Amino acid sequence: MKGALDLHQGLLAADVPHQILRLRRLTLIAAEIPAALGVDPASCLVVHVMAVTRQGNSTTAALVLPVGAELHVPSTLRRLQASSLRLLTPTEVSAVTEFYAGLVPPVGLPAGMPVYADHAVIRFDVVYCPTGDSGAVLGIHSRDLVTFTGARLAALCSAPVAGRGTAEDPDPDLAAAT
Repeated sequence: MKGALDLHQGLLAADVPHQILRLRRLTLIAAEIPAALGVDPASCLVVHVMAVTRQGNSTTAALVLPVGAELHVPSTLRRLQASSLRLLTPTEVSAVTEFYAGLVPPVGLPAGMPVYADHAVIRFDVVYCPTGDSGAVLGIHSRDLVTFTGARLAALCSAPVAGRGTAEDPDPDLAAAT
Protein backbone atom coordinates (compact mmCIF):
# COMPACT_ATOMS: atom_id res chain seq x y z
CA MET A 1 0.00 0.00 0.00
CA LYS A 2 1.06 3.56 -0.71
CA GLY A 3 1.23 6.25 1.95
CA ALA A 4 2.56 9.62 3.05
CA LEU A 5 6.14 9.00 1.92
CA ASP A 6 4.98 8.17 -1.62
CA LEU A 7 2.95 11.41 -1.77
CA HIS A 8 5.82 13.43 -0.34
CA GLN A 9 8.31 12.07 -2.88
CA GLY A 10 5.92 12.66 -5.80
CA LEU A 11 5.15 16.23 -4.75
CA LEU A 12 8.84 16.99 -4.12
CA ALA A 13 9.75 15.65 -7.56
CA ALA A 14 7.16 18.01 -9.09
CA ASP A 15 8.35 20.92 -6.92
CA VAL A 16 4.91 21.35 -5.33
CA PRO A 17 4.98 23.09 -1.92
CA HIS A 18 3.29 20.98 0.75
CA GLN A 19 3.57 19.66 4.29
CA ILE A 20 3.09 16.21 5.72
CA LEU A 21 1.65 16.70 9.19
CA ARG A 22 1.92 14.00 11.84
CA LEU A 23 -1.25 13.64 13.86
CA ARG A 24 -1.34 13.19 17.64
CA ARG A 25 -4.03 10.56 17.21
CA LEU A 26 -4.77 8.07 14.48
CA THR A 27 -7.55 8.60 11.96
CA LEU A 28 -9.20 5.74 10.13
CA ILE A 29 -11.35 7.79 7.74
CA ALA A 30 -11.04 11.25 6.20
CA ALA A 31 -14.02 12.53 8.22
CA GLU A 32 -11.90 12.27 11.40
CA ILE A 33 -9.21 14.66 10.12
CA PRO A 34 -10.91 17.97 11.08
CA ALA A 35 -11.20 16.93 14.74
CA ALA A 36 -7.65 15.56 14.79
CA LEU A 37 -6.28 18.86 13.41
CA GLY A 38 -8.78 21.22 15.04
CA VAL A 39 -9.68 22.86 11.71
CA ASP A 40 -12.85 23.72 9.78
CA PRO A 41 -14.24 20.51 8.21
CA ALA A 42 -14.72 22.36 4.91
CA SER A 43 -10.92 22.76 4.71
CA CYS A 44 -10.48 18.97 4.80
CA LEU A 45 -11.10 16.79 1.78
CA VAL A 46 -12.44 13.33 1.16
CA VAL A 47 -12.00 11.33 -2.04
CA HIS A 48 -14.81 9.11 -3.32
CA VAL A 49 -13.65 6.57 -5.89
CA MET A 50 -16.53 5.77 -8.20
CA ALA A 51 -17.30 3.38 -11.02
CA VAL A 52 -18.57 5.58 -13.85
CA THR A 53 -20.59 4.08 -16.69
CA ARG A 54 -20.58 5.91 -20.02
CA GLN A 55 -22.11 4.38 -23.13
CA GLY A 56 -21.97 0.93 -21.56
CA ASN A 57 -18.28 1.17 -20.58
CA SER A 58 -17.24 1.39 -16.95
CA THR A 59 -14.20 3.35 -15.74
CA THR A 60 -13.16 4.78 -12.40
CA ALA A 61 -12.99 8.43 -11.35
CA ALA A 62 -12.05 10.26 -8.16
CA LEU A 63 -14.49 12.83 -6.78
CA VAL A 64 -12.99 15.28 -4.28
CA LEU A 65 -15.37 16.94 -1.82
CA PRO A 66 -15.05 18.75 1.49
CA VAL A 67 -15.54 16.48 4.50
CA GLY A 68 -19.24 16.29 5.34
CA ALA A 69 -20.46 17.41 1.91
CA GLU A 70 -22.96 15.23 0.09
CA LEU A 71 -22.58 14.34 -3.56
CA HIS A 72 -25.40 15.63 -5.79
CA VAL A 73 -25.80 12.62 -8.08
CA PRO A 74 -27.91 14.15 -10.92
CA SER A 75 -25.51 17.01 -11.62
CA THR A 76 -22.49 14.71 -11.20
CA LEU A 77 -23.95 12.33 -13.78
CA ARG A 78 -24.37 15.27 -16.18
CA ARG A 79 -20.87 16.64 -15.48
CA LEU A 80 -19.27 13.25 -16.06
CA GLN A 81 -21.59 12.55 -19.01
CA ALA A 82 -22.39 9.23 -17.35
CA SER A 83 -25.45 7.02 -17.17
CA SER A 84 -24.61 5.64 -13.72
CA LEU A 85 -22.27 6.04 -10.75
CA ARG A 86 -21.37 3.45 -8.14
CA LEU A 87 -19.22 3.97 -5.07
CA LEU A 88 -16.51 1.30 -5.10
CA THR A 89 -16.33 -1.08 -2.17
CA PRO A 90 -13.37 -0.63 0.21
CA THR A 91 -11.68 -3.69 -1.30
CA GLU A 92 -12.12 -2.30 -4.82
CA VAL A 93 -10.85 1.15 -3.75
CA SER A 94 -7.68 -0.31 -2.25
CA ALA A 95 -7.10 -2.52 -5.29
CA VAL A 96 -7.53 0.38 -7.74
CA THR A 97 -5.69 3.12 -5.81
CA GLU A 98 -3.20 1.15 -3.67
CA PHE A 99 -4.31 3.27 -0.68
CA TYR A 100 -6.27 2.28 2.42
CA ALA A 101 -9.91 2.85 1.37
CA GLY A 102 -10.86 5.28 4.16
CA LEU A 103 -7.83 7.51 3.61
CA VAL A 104 -7.46 7.90 -0.16
CA PRO A 105 -5.69 11.15 -1.07
CA PRO A 106 -6.44 13.17 -4.20
CA VAL A 107 -2.76 12.91 -5.22
CA GLY A 108 -0.89 9.73 -6.07
CA LEU A 109 -3.86 8.17 -7.83
CA PRO A 110 -3.34 5.89 -10.84
CA ALA A 111 -2.26 7.62 -14.04
CA GLY A 112 -5.22 8.35 -16.25
CA MET A 113 -7.81 8.30 -13.45
CA PRO A 114 -9.87 11.46 -13.92
CA VAL A 115 -10.23 13.69 -10.87
CA TYR A 116 -13.22 15.99 -10.34
CA ALA A 117 -13.28 18.45 -7.45
CA ASP A 118 -16.16 20.47 -6.07
CA HIS A 119 -15.68 24.24 -6.32
CA ALA A 120 -15.62 24.41 -2.51
CA VAL A 121 -12.18 22.75 -2.60
CA ILE A 122 -10.60 26.08 -3.59
CA ARG A 123 -12.40 28.17 -0.96
CA PHE A 124 -9.50 27.72 1.48
CA ASP A 125 -5.93 28.66 0.61
CA VAL A 126 -4.66 25.51 2.33
CA VAL A 127 -6.57 22.23 2.44
CA TYR A 128 -5.89 19.04 4.33
CA CYS A 129 -6.12 15.60 2.75
CA PRO A 130 -5.59 12.01 3.80
CA THR A 131 -2.28 10.43 2.88
CA GLY A 132 -3.21 6.78 3.06
CA ASP A 133 -1.55 6.65 6.51
CA SER A 134 -3.68 6.84 9.64
CA GLY A 135 -1.21 9.11 11.43
CA ALA A 136 -0.42 11.67 8.74
CA VAL A 137 -2.21 14.37 6.75
CA LEU A 138 -1.19 16.34 3.66
CA GLY A 139 -1.40 20.13 3.87
CA ILE A 140 -1.31 21.75 0.43
CA HIS A 141 -2.41 24.97 -1.27
CA SER A 142 -5.76 24.25 -2.88
CA ARG A 143 -4.74 25.75 -6.23
CA ASP A 144 -1.57 23.63 -6.26
CA LEU A 145 -3.68 20.55 -5.52
CA VAL A 146 -6.05 21.26 -8.40
CA THR A 147 -3.16 21.97 -10.78
CA PHE A 148 -1.06 18.97 -9.75
CA THR A 149 -3.95 16.49 -9.97
CA GLY A 150 -5.43 18.00 -13.12
CA ALA A 151 -8.76 18.07 -11.28
CA ARG A 152 -11.73 19.50 -13.13
CA LEU A 153 -13.73 21.85 -10.94
CA ALA A 154 -17.48 21.33 -10.93
CA ALA A 155 -20.52 21.77 -8.68
CA LEU A 156 -20.73 18.29 -7.17
CA CYS A 157 -22.26 18.96 -3.75
CA SER A 158 -25.99 18.84 -3.01
CA ALA A 159 -25.92 21.76 -0.58
CA PRO A 160 -23.90 24.95 -0.44
CA VAL A 161 -20.51 24.37 1.10
CA ALA A 162 -18.89 27.34 2.78
CA GLY A 163 -20.51 30.00 0.62
CA ARG A 164 -20.28 28.23 -2.73
CA GLY A 165 -23.20 27.52 -5.04
CA THR A 166 -25.12 24.30 -5.14
CA ALA A 167 -25.18 21.61 -7.77
CA GLU A 168 -28.59 22.97 -8.76
CA ASP A 169 -26.76 26.17 -9.81
CA PRO A 170 -24.62 24.66 -12.56
CA ASP A 171 -21.10 25.85 -13.05
CA PRO A 172 -20.20 27.42 -16.42
CA ASP A 173 -18.53 24.22 -17.68
CA LEU A 174 -21.62 22.17 -16.91
CA ALA A 175 -23.97 24.75 -18.45
CA ALA A 176 -21.86 24.79 -21.63
CA ALA A 177 -21.82 20.96 -21.81
CA THR A 178 -25.59 20.58 -21.68
